[in-house]
Amino acid sequence: MLVRDAAADASAVEAGPPGDSEAPERLIAVVDEARIRQVLANLLGNVREHTPPGTPVVVRLAPVRGGAVLEVADAGPGMPEEDAARAFDRFHRGAERAGRPDDNP
Repeated sequence: MLVRDAAADASAVEAGPPGDSEAPERLIAVVDEARIRQVLANLLGNVREHTPPGTPVVVRLAPVRGGAVLEVADAGPGMPEEDAARAFDRFHRGAERAGRPDDNP
């Protein structure tokens, strides 16, 4: 399953506690599989890049009225409210890189 594969791939790349996945045994949805894999890889890459090493992460998939919801969640420090408000603006980069100790010399 796509969700379990993405969590396993992320765990293989990052040393420390493995990523986890929560998904039903079977959930059929018509999606662009390559694009969903790309989105998951990007989101999990962001977790690796912007959270402290070993931060727990979970990828969840669940059925919702006539569709599905996909969530990537981590227990990292989060981001400032003003950055969160613009997180999906094209090319927006936050003023601070929260998380990794080596990012703040």
